[in-house]
Amino acid sequence: MGTKNESPEPNCQEQFQAAVRVIQNLPKNSKGYYRPSYEEMLRFYSYYKQATMGPCLAPRPGFWDPIGRYKWDAWNSLGKMSREEAMSAYITEMKVVAQKVIDTVPLGEVADDIFGYFEPLYRLIPDMPRPPETFIVQWLFRQFRTQKR
Repeated sequence: MGTKNESPEPNCQEQFQAAVRVIQNLPKNSKGYYRPSYEEMLRFYSYYKQATMGPCLAPRPGFWDPIGRYKWDAWNSLGKMSREEAMSAYITEMKVVAQKVIDTVPLGEVADDIFGYFEPLYRLIPDMPRPPETFIVQWLFRQFRTQKR
């Protein structure tokens, strides 16, 4: 049992909303670092739609809209997955992508914002993949140095 002074565990909805903000705010140019693939982005899209709108009930887009068809197919493939399951799947996919980003950061080199994008998730998702401590120290040092200017 928790005490009054303990902060409650973030719920799935809060974690989901934070993960959505991270994906929506990832830089368009990742400067050589990992960028989610089209397939990964389609999974994010389908889980997002399922979590926010429920099962796909819209008609499939026509032949002349191949991107719409890909999106529809990805969303429709989730069937009757619950909104909570879709939020959880989105968060799980976010963890996979975060680990891939961490794995692509060259040793000894830290982009100014590379870990800043994931910082809100570190506060809300206890098992969120984290970069090695040396990268965090370098990143924090850069942030501190930038603020002093």
